[in-house]
Amino acid sequence: MKYKYIIPYVMCFLFVNQITYTQDLKKAISKIDAYHKELSNSFQKQNSKNFTENDLKNWVITSEHISSTSGVHHLYYRQTYNGIEIYGAEASIHIAPNGNVISKNNGFISSLEEKIVGGKTPSLNPLNAVMAAASISKYKISESLKILDVVDTKNHEFIVSKGGISSSEIPVKLMYQQNKKGEVVLVWNLSIDDLQGQNWFSYRINATTGELVDKIDWQVNCNLGDNHDHNHETENSTSVPSKVYEVVTMEKSLEEYYALLGGSYRVYAMPVESPNHGSRTLVTGVENLTASPFGWHDTNGSPGVEYTFSRGNNVYAYDDIANTNNPGSTANGGGSLNFDFPINTTWSAGNRSLPAAITNLFYWSNIIHDVVYQYGFDEASGNFQQNNYGKGGSQNDYVRAEAQDGVGTCNANFATPADGSLPRMQMFVCNSRDGDLDNAVIVHEYGHGISTRLTGGRLNSGCLSNLEQMGEGWSDYYGLLLTMKTGDTGPASRGIGTWLVGQAGNGPGIREFPYSTNMAINSHTYIRTQTAVAPHGVGSVWAMMLWEMTWGLIDQYGFDTDIYNGTGGNNISLSLVTEALKLQPCSPGFVSGRDAILAADIALYNGANQCIIWDAFAKRGLGFSATQGSTNSNADNIQAFDLPPTSFSAPTSFCVTETIQTGLSGGMPAGGVYSGPGVTDDGNGSTYSFDPFTAGEGSHTIIYISNCGGSASDSTLVTAAPAAPAITNDSFCAGDSVTLTATPNDTNNTIEWYDTANGGNLLFTGNSYTFSPSGTTSVYAEEVLSPIPVSVTVSHSNSQDIGNGSVACGAGNGAHTTSSYWRVFNLSGDFGITDDFNILQVQFGLQSISANFTATVRLHSLSGALNTSNLTLLASQTVLITPSNNGTVVSVPISVAIPAGTIVVMEVFTPAQSGRLFMMGSNPNGETSSSYISAVDCSINQPSSLASIGFPNIHYVMNIIGEGFVSNPCTGLRAEATAMADNVPPIAIAQDFTVFLDTNGQATVSSSNINNGSSDNCGIASMAVSPNFFNCAAIGNQVVTLTVTDTQGNINTAQANVTVLDNIMPSIGTLSNQTITGNINCQATLANYTSLISATDNCGTPTITQNPLAGTLITGTTTITLTATDASGNFNTTTFDVIIEDTTNPTINAIADQTVNGDASCQGSVADYTSLAVVSD
Repeated sequence: MKYKYIIPYVMCFLFVNQITYTQDLKKAISKIDAYHKELSNSFQKQNSKNFTENDLKNWVITSEHISSTSGVHHLYYRQTYNGIEIYGAEASIHIAPNGNVISKNNGFISSLEEKIVGGKTPSLNPLNAVMAAASISKYKISESLKILDVVDTKNHEFIVSKGGISSSEIPVKLMYQQNKKGEVVLVWNLSIDDLQGQNWFSYRINATTGELVDKIDWQVNCNLGDNHDHNHETENSTSVPSKVYEVVTMEKSLEEYYALLGGSYRVYAMPVESPNHGSRTLVTGVENLTASPFGWHDTNGSPGVEYTFSRGNNVYAYDDIANTNNPGSTANGGGSLNFDFPINTTWSAGNRSLPAAITNLFYWSNIIHDVVYQYGFDEASGNFQQNNYGKGGSQNDYVRAEAQDGVGTCNANFATPADGSLPRMQMFVCNSRDGDLDNAVIVHEYGHGISTRLTGGRLNSGCLSNLEQMGEGWSDYYGLLLTMKTGDTGPASRGIGTWLVGQAGNGPGIREFPYSTNMAINSHTYIRTQTAVAPHGVGSVWAMMLWEMTWGLIDQYGFDTDIYNGTGGNNISLSLVTEALKLQPCSPGFVSGRDAILAADIALYNGANQCIIWDAFAKRGLGFSATQGSTNSNADNIQAFDLPPTSFSAPTSFCVTETIQTGLSGGMPAGGVYSGPGVTDDGNGSTYSFDPFTAGEGSHTIIYISNCGGSASDSTLVTAAPAAPAITNDSFCAGDSVTLTATPNDTNNTIEWYDTANGGNLLFTGNSYTFSPSGTTSVYAEEVLSPIPVSVTVSHSNSQDIGNGSVACGAGNGAHTTSSYWRVFNLSGDFGITDDFNILQVQFGLQSISANFTATVRLHSLSGALNTSNLTLLASQTVLITPSNNGTVVSVPISVAIPAGTIVVMEVFTPAQSGRLFMMGSNPNGETSSSYISAVDCSINQPSSLASIGFPNIHYVMNIIGEGFVSNPCTGLRAEATAMADNVPPIAIAQDFTVFLDTNGQATVSSSNINNGSSDNCGIASMAVSPNFFNCAAIGNQVVTLTVTDTQGNINTAQANVTVLDNIMPSIGTLSNQTITGNINCQATLANYTSLISATDNCGTPTITQNPLAGTLITGTTTITLTATDASGNFNTTTFDVIIEDTTNPTINAIADQTVNGDASCQGSVADYTSLAVVSD
């Protein structure tokens, strides 16, 4: 089983058990970032309380929802330190559907880091903490303590066993809390519901020492018949894990199912208050199908009832006579749901009429649920239902309505844990009267559940424990409203709880006075809370104020008997009060409660009822000048009966070209009429529209007449947009800077430079803009009108804004040496003054003096946290003050120029008089119900007791008056100025060139071969020639292009002729000499020898020729020349010899025999006969 702690942990942006249906989740996610920014911005404006950045950025969301009646998005936050939540440090912000902030509340601790004291990790474990709490309350632990469940390790959240001291398991969670000394210490937060049912203590046990830091009894026991008080409790109970039900799609209409869902109940039906005020009637069809779509006896969201007795989705009614806090008997209506039982209104132990009493309690508990559902107390906001039917919030928290509870008598209570945990109502008997028949008391008790769940968010049940909280008042109020009837009047006397305490129907009731708008019957005013018993006496004063307001609304709108859908003053009152509960801060006081109702009126009715609301509260001392002081005290307030002065603040200026401005406001109090040039009142008492064009150029007065009486006016300036300024362009080379200049039409105006023609980014402010563009760039010059001077009074009208500093005395003469009391003016954050500001004078309220004295005003600038080391003196002025200034606002001329964004600290003090130093400021304890003069005895250097000194209307005044400036709304036309990158092409000059092919038949040229002195003003980045490669096919004259590119990318070209030549001769082989046989004539024909040899060339195959040519008749030896010639005429030769060989013998003719005469010796001589021979070959 899982358990839910009373203050559950919720991490940022994770809405655990808070948004259970997709539509709301998407809405939340889409808006949450903007809201968180608004949270920080809004809370930072309260820097006068010395908040640091870390103070405001560390928080968790505890709950959020969108109001079903107003559409306001309510978000609730808790401050953290090192991820651990700080008990009681609560904040909230409330955003209207149009995005406007309706209300914001900051209860965070300022300068948190400085206030952390003690260990940052617990020395005690959860069981030690429970034992320490038991010891403090003298509970005897009779069962062993053990941890049943670790709910969350990261956030140190545990469930501890009952230990014989608690009726339910004990939730324990590690937190921080600020103690009465202002220190923030680590604590274990736990609660124990004692077995006797007399107390439900919530403890904060120091996690280091085990000492008690804080203890609150959520159950206050008072006897109605004695002090006319009663008890109420805030319970931290066990919860069942929530099942998220889908929205049921029904086959039939609700009306068709109605007969199956509805019951019959014999009761003192609404608006009958008790048996003293009317009889019982048998009612049927009383279930409201908007609030209880499946009737009062359904829990599963399907047609048909789950229970035929007094139990259903909204309430489980039973008796607890035995005081066991467990269900006893119920009222059983059977299958027909007929709850018609006899009754004896004179109660006795022997004649309790339990079925009838339980039926009445069941009926009224459901009636309250259904009625307040119409006014915004629904599932998403944390109402009480077993099944939320997929509509948001946490479920499993129907009301346990215990009739004739045995825990006490003449009393009643309502226990309200966080959403998702079961609440409990306990009704008692008182002598012979049964509280279950006193319907105003039933509503009253249920009202505690309403106010607890709605104040501070549905998951925070600890926001109504401060002394000035008005819980009892809201409960009386709901009891009164739901029992109003036709014929009632405001001046009539209305007692509350008359039946229970044995009075007649027209009895005075249980409060000091019955409720009546007649001051002679009920004289309550705000000051009564100072001495009234808290919480009931305090609450009754608040209830009287709400009653006064209700009758003011009824006087205006009438009384409507339709409590669900009516439009009467009573309906409006219920809407305002219920919505205001969501808007007010945790631990509210009367002023914050009043302001929440005023804000609710703006959210719900556009402020139509502001005058009625102010009249009612002012009549009872909660007028405009009333102050509540600390809400932890009910003795420090100041009442006032004045109405708010009529005021109006118009927008400073518009541009004549702007469209009609709608939804403008500014008149206070709301509910008036606006008029003036170009003004159209919207007729809703809240807003108007303004047409600058219709009004025309110039200053126009807008008048606001309040329905409360009085009027106010303010002026709006309509200006004309300036024409585009005159500009000069410029050009540049890459890497250079360029300066563009714009001349405004009016020398009093300035020039702003942007990167786009509309919108865009601001680049520079000034007439000349110098930059280094990477390429051609256009920028846009806009003439900006001079800021409009406005007279401004910066006023802190809340005395809580006075800071408390240290006090020191000088060397025996009472001189002021360190800051004492000051007030912080965050001009930008608090007042929207974002430009320079000239302070001309300051003001402070003077209460009463008996002799002349001087006062010194000092103005400091603040940097960082609010302490003397972060203050820098800007100006100081001393003035003489006389008793004639008593009760007035003292003006002190002081001139100082404040740069934009400066946080100014104003300090007022007097020099020593009679050994004392007097200073204006607030109580050092932070109780700021009135202004104080602090007397410091320099001999002991300690502040003496502080005394309030009256004049409530002026005591809080500390103003700064000066001249501020607001931006002129007119946007001038923009002129385009261009930084032109150089666009002049370079000068390209080319020359012809001859190139020879290489042995591979290739050749290239470069830009250097072709360039003949190209140039550029910004420099040449590159040159290229094309084509730059040649082969044999390109032999001859080729045209090439020289491309020249400068540093800006500009290009120019020139052409040239490239002559491609081949001067490489071919290569040819060789042949050996050839021998051939000649013919008979020794001749031979020369063969073709070119095929016997090869030749190559760099440009193709050369041609081979032979000389002598083939076929030539040759003889003997002939030299042959072979020539290889390429296409370019280049040639090469080789030679060899051809030799003719003769193989035919020659022929010779025969010569006749010759006779030779011999000589004497018979010898003769042979003659030469060769000449005789004929030889051929």
